[in-house]
Amino acid sequence: MYKFRAALVGHSSDVRAVAAGICPQGSVITCSRDETARIWTPNSGDVGFATAQTLRGHSRYVVAACVMPPCDEYPDGLILTGSNDANIHVYSHKSSEPLYRLTGHTATVAALAAGKFGTIVSGSWDCSARVWLGQKCVLTLSAHSAAVWAVAILPGSGLVITGSADKTILAWKTGKVVQKFTGHTDCVRGLALLSEDEFLSCGNDATIRHWNIDGNCIHTFYGHSNFVYSVAVLPNGSDLVSAGEDRTVRVWRRGELAQTINVPAQSVWAVACLQNGDIAAGSSDGVCRVFSAAPERQAPPDGQHAYEQEVASTQMSKADLGGYKVSDLPGAEVLLAPGRRDGQTVMVREASGDVTCHSWSAAEQQWKKVGDVVGASGGSTETSGKVLHDGKQYDYVFTVDIQEGAPPLKLPYNTSEDPWQAAQRFIHKHDLSQAFLDQVANFIIKNSGGAGVAAAPAPSADYYDPFTGTGRYVPGAAAGGDTSSGPAAPAPTTPAAPRYFPQDEFLYFDKGNVDGMATKLREFNQRTGDGSHRLEEAVLLELTKLAEPAETPSPNHLATLLRLLDWPKELAFPAIDLLRLALRNAATCEFFCSPERRPALLAALERFAQPDSPPANQMLALRACCNLFRHADGERTVLEARETVTAAALALLPGVSRAVEVALATLLLNMATSLRRRGELEARAQTLSALGVLLQRLTDGEALFRALVGFGTLAVAA
Repeated sequence: MYKFRAALVGHSSDVRAVAAGICPQGSVITCSRDETARIWTPNSGDVGFATAQTLRGHSRYVVAACVMPPCDEYPDGLILTGSNDANIHVYSHKSSEPLYRLTGHTATVAALAAGKFGTIVSGSWDCSARVWLGQKCVLTLSAHSAAVWAVAILPGSGLVITGSADKTILAWKTGKVVQKFTGHTDCVRGLALLSEDEFLSCGNDATIRHWNIDGNCIHTFYGHSNFVYSVAVLPNGSDLVSAGEDRTVRVWRRGELAQTINVPAQSVWAVACLQNGDIAAGSSDGVCRVFSAAPERQAPPDGQHAYEQEVASTQMSKADLGGYKVSDLPGAEVLLAPGRRDGQTVMVREASGDVTCHSWSAAEQQWKKVGDVVGASGGSTETSGKVLHDGKQYDYVFTVDIQEGAPPLKLPYNTSEDPWQAAQRFIHKHDLSQAFLDQVANFIIKNSGGAGVAAAPAPSADYYDPFTGTGRYVPGAAAGGDTSSGPAAPAPTTPAAPRYFPQDEFLYFDKGNVDGMATKLREFNQRTGDGSHRLEEAVLLELTKLAEPAETPSPNHLATLLRLLDWPKELAFPAIDLLRLALRNAATCEFFCSPERRPALLAALERFAQPDSPPANQMLALRACCNLFRHADGERTVLEARETVTAAALALLPGVSRAVEVALATLLLNMATSLRRRGELEARAQTLSALGVLLQRLTDGEALFRALVGFGTLAVAA
């Protein structure tokens, strides 16, 4: 029976991946949303672990890890990590910096596997897998229609196995699909090898499946009550371990559930089996916990008791457990009868009126408390006026029909929220087009009676702006960062305050959802009418690299990006977004602002900023103009076309979205900042007049604030 051994505490966010280290034996590798990976080694004096190395270098969260077996060049093996920054880093266990990086994927690297002779397989949200030999990509595997969440290499045949969010598993030989495995009814999340011709898979359908290489499902394991994120095989080669969204790690022997280990965290993202048979499980609370079946490696009694108390004090929501009526629940007497199977859970109505959750331990033949249920009393719609959704209480939970024939989606909203913030969260959760943003936000305003809209909330740490991800601009803050809008703030009533103007630095829209943009580019590339504008997939993947400011652009790629700006207006917004991000690079800006290409650039931006263009196009075209001010060529381009640009921008008002208003105000603020440095009195006067018109038409507080700063900047200069 497995019992708690140790908690590996050090990450500041979710532990998304776990791997068994080989140097030294018994070590553990963890990857986290805190953008780092760690190597943990066993302590010599107790059953705990200590951090031996923190692996750095990724610029976004780290979600995949594997270990490359020892070879002549690297006798201690290598550690590989995959990240949301689309890169793979390769480390020696002796250094915190990567030996080298593997680049090529255009979205999150979600899965890694290593085989003989330095072979590496990676799976990505860009719907592809790649096979690497050393530092070179030798094959790109493209047949899945959704993200590749899991990869494996069958050692005997050399077949590559990939599992995807499209619910299928594919076997590949020399770049071709040789077998398709169907049976999962939801996303495939994990793979594990049993032998040279058999493997396991797990998925969001709460099952684990045992397959042979001929495509036959030999056995299906049922027991989890929610998504199964990870599966691993114990050293004996037949028993297995799984983990998932039901807060458990489960041990399976001879095809049957043998033990359920409850974990005090909402999600158990990853599980790995160490060489000594211990189990390491990474979870959403930033902790990796190790469990052992060997008494000498288990925590002492006080450690076991502390862990059981931590599990027992876990709070679960009513929604997590499916909903119920408190009056229908049994009392504590139900715990006098034995459970029917390991891991069976029951909810008990306590004498106090509280509700607790208990799990049956078949090995110990007793019920163990695994949590307190919140929302059980005082949390119903009847008693609080709130609606429960996904374990949280909301003022409204709307039912939204997005597509005919598809099931409706739930849209939760609190009146204390900004409607655009709630709309953006909904869009991200359900992977909807960014073009829906204003439509969803206006739906919220209409159906909530405008509750919460008039009194805009103060900026909050969890607010993220569409495409950029951060909060509002604050005058006097460090320049050059993301200056996207956040929740509106009242405009200052004393604009002469010296801390607000004159404005000395330009404001840019730097950050963006590169993965989402790349996905939309691929999607829209297939929808460009007669195909005259369609690009080869490989060309499109290379093109998305322009979104990285440090990427050295090639003239061919830049010319191709200019072609993308000819896409139909309804499909153009990801191409405009790519242009916006690409303009951060000086060479890219110089290319587009050269005399022979400047007219085409300005014509495209003006076309997308027309009143009949989709709101996303308007916003991104204006943001691209703002980013031109980062480089001298771009600043000169905007100023030389100042009258045309200003007239086109003002023609959008009134009646545009708040995001467009903020981008428009930022553009005129940047013009004011530039003209303050110049002696062009007529240009200053014209821009001052334009800002005066703008201030009469804007409705968003953040946009008004930026326009006031621009007006004050020119007034001070005069």
